Amino acid sequence: MRLSNDTSYEARLLRSETPSERMMAALIVRVAYRVDEQGALTRLSAEETPPWAQLRDDAVLAPEGSFEPDPTLPRTGTDVMLVGEVDGGGQSSLQLRLEVGPYRVGLTISGKRRWERGLAGDLWPTPPEPIERLTLAPEVAFGGAAAGRYGPLPYPNNPRGRGYYHAAKEALGAPLASVEWSGEEVQAWDQRPEPAVVGPYPQAWWSRLQQVWVRDPESQSLRLRPDGGPFDQAHPRLSGRDVPVGAAIELQGIGAPLRARIPRCPAAVTWILGDARCPRELQVDELIVDPGRRLLAVAWRKSVHYEYVRHQDRRAIVEERPA
Repeated sequence: MRLSNDTSYEARLLRSETPSERMMAALIVRVAYRVDEQGALTRLSAEETPPWAQLRDDAVLAPEGSFEPDPTLPRTGTDVMLVGEVDGGGQSSLQLRLEVGPYRVGLTISGKRRWERGLAGDLWPTPPEPIERLTLAPEVAFGGAAAGRYGPLPYPNNPRGRGYYHAAKEALGAPLASVEWSGEEVQAWDQRPEPAVVGPYPQAWWSRLQQVWVRDPESQSLRLRPDGGPFDQAHPRLSGRDVPVGAAIELQGIGAPLRARIPRCPAAVTWILGDARCPRELQVDELIVDPGRRLLAVAWRKSVHYEYVRHQDRRAIVEERPA
């Protein structure tokens, strides 16, 4: 399978063999946009596009985490991520609300807090300080490593966070998470909430692993669940469901609301398999939103399965749609 792309858009053709010994090819197109206050999208130039919004041959390390290479095998739906910095404007707490396609999530963002001892001797959070510039990274979500008898004990859902303690004396004077799922804010030092990791979520962390690997009661072993999202790259709450082209996206809580429609891929693909020409529409694979800079990065994907035939003409022709 060869790629023919004469458009102004970057596209990549990924190839693999399936367990059934059929071949598979996946075409990926990525474009980054700036969103104005009326919801109009303006394509960013290559120089303006952040590395995580470009085609990824290798992992891209950023303050928000590691953006893994574009996977050859498909995700279970559209991954949605929030990245960038939040400027609290002097407020001590913010309420963010993201709605896009089937996803509806809320975030509570708080200024710095720590556990202090109350009059009755129990621990209470201090009032949040004014929010400084805060990066939406795993480090500000719940997690971290508690002190153990033989060394640190990482929280499996987010070993890089903060707020995870095994004893009250360890929590006293220590920080709480600054980014939490709305309605699930920590009220006691020994709570164990689901971390609000809204950027890339590593596949080796427990919130993903427990969906991908399940115990088989008959064989007493673990088996892989393909529908658990082994190739998804966002948090399970923000992955696994399809966001269609044209769906509305709305983010409120940071500056002017960000509202737009998910655009159709500006490039089309036609698969050539011998004498067959198969035009196909690309589907939304990944959405990354940077609310502070009002950026929206979109990746589209289309996969095709085919039998290998020697000397057959096999191509993916990418053509630019009319403006």
